[in-house]
Amino acid sequence: MPEVKTASRIVDDLSEILSKREYSDVIDALTPKMSLPFDFTAPEFVELYKQDRGNFFKYVREAIMQRLELRCVGFDARTAFAGLKIEPQGQTAISMQDINPRDNESNIVCFDCQVIAVDKRKSYIKSGTGSCDICGHSETVECDPDLKLKMPKCTSRGCGKALTQLVQNTIKTDYIQNIWMQEPIETAKHNMPVIFIGKLHGSFVGDVFPSQKKRVTGIFKTIIDPKKNEHDIIIDIIYINDLEETDAIKPLDVEVKALKQKSKEPEFLNKIVDSYAPSIYGHENIKLTCLLYLAGGVPGQKRSEINVALFGDPSMAKSEILKFTNKVAFKSKYTSGKGSSGAGLTIGMVKENDSLIPMAGVLPLHTRGFVMIDEFDKMKTEDRSAMHEVMEQGTCSIAKAGVNLTLEAKCSILAAANPKYGRYDEDLTIADNINSTTFKV
Repeated sequence: MPEVKTASRIVDDLSEILSKREYSDVIDALTPKMSLPFDFTAPEFVELYKQDRGNFFKYVREAIMQRLELRCVGFDARTAFAGLKIEPQGQTAISMQDINPRDNESNIVCFDCQVIAVDKRKSYIKSGTGSCDICGHSETVECDPDLKLKMPKCTSRGCGKALTQLVQNTIKTDYIQNIWMQEPIETAKHNMPVIFIGKLHGSFVGDVFPSQKKRVTGIFKTIIDPKKNEHDIIIDIIYINDLEETDAIKPLDVEVKALKQKSKEPEFLNKIVDSYAPSIYGHENIKLTCLLYLAGGVPGQKRSEINVALFGDPSMAKSEILKFTNKVAFKSKYTSGKGSSGAGLTIGMVKENDSLIPMAGVLPLHTRGFVMIDEFDKMKTEDRSAMHEVMEQGTCSIAKAGVNLTLEAKCSILAAANPKYGRYDEDLTIADNINSTTFKV
C-alpha cells in the first residue's frame, strides 16, 4: 500500500516540486487576481493528487503561497495574492485555436507550437539608479511587468519634482528576442494555423531556432496603442522547453497481429491498393507507388526519404491522388507549383518592423513528413532548384542579407506534372517526354 501522507507533508512535497525552474519561473511571473492553469495529471503530481483529491488544490495554493513568501520577503503575499485563481487543467497544453482574449487576457496559457521565425537579439533595462540633477537625490528603479522602465519624479523637497535621470554605469540589462510561433500543422483547421508573436528574455534567448517544436508557457497580453483601435497580441514567454517529436498514431498490438495474419492472404496487397483513393478507377501501379512513398525508406540511411514524380496527361486524376495522399498522411501539406516560390518552400526573408528575419517555409516545417506539389512543371526553374538541396541532403540553406542559416528538411516530396508537350507521346522516350529543365533523367 502507498504511504499515507499528512496535509503538511503533501504541502512540503508540492513546495519542493514547485521549486524547480519550470515552475518557479511561472510563480515568479504571477500577479494578483491572475488565473493559473494547473495540470494535476502531470507525473510528479499524480501520487500527491491521489492522497487527498478533495483538498489537493487547497494544498497547491498553500505551496504556491509559501513560494511567494520566499520571493516577496517583507511583503504580505497572502493578502496581495488572495484573488489568485487556480484552475484545474486535465491536459498539459491547450490548442492555440482555443486561446482567445475573452478568457485568457493577462492570464497564463500553455500550448504546443512550431517556431517559424526568430528575430535578432536585443536588450532591455531591468533596473538602474535614477538621480536628480537638481538636488542629487537617487533611488533604485526597476522595470514593470511589461519590461518598461519609467523614471519617477524626485521626492526631495525644493527641486520641483523634476524627473530623475538614469545613471549609465548603474543599469542592469538582459537579452530579449521576438519569435513567431505557429500552431502545429497536424492540428490546424482548414490549413490555416494560428500564429502568435512571443517575447523571450533572459537565458532562453539563443536557445530557440526556426522549425523547432516547443511547449510554451506564457502570459497572453494585448499591446495597447492609444492611437489605434486595433492592437497587437504577444505572448510574454515565462518558460519554454523542447517538445518531443510526436509520432504518427501507431496501431494496437491486436491490430498489428491481425494485419500480419491478413498479410499472408494472396489478395492482401490488392485489397490495400483498392482501398487507396477508391473513387479513382484503375491506376493500380500508381496507387501502389504512393503507398510505398508513404512507407518511406530505411531510417538512418543516406537519402532515406523517397521522392516521387507522377507524369501524365491532363485529367488523369493526378491532383486527386495527391490530395488523397495528403488526406491520409500524417504531417503533410498539399500545394500547387504555380502558387509556390522557392522562398515559400524553403526559407524566406520577411520584413518585420523595418528588419528582415528568416522564416521557415513548407519543407523545413514538415520535417519527417510529406509535401505534395501539384503542377510541378509550371514552377520557375529557380524555384525548383531551391528544392535540390532538400531532396539530396535533407537540409535547406540561405545566405542573404547577412543571414547564414541551415535548417533540417528531411521530408518526402510527391510531385505531379504534365509531359513536355502537354500530352505523353508514345513514340518518344521517357527522357524526350520529360522537360529536361524540370527533371534530370
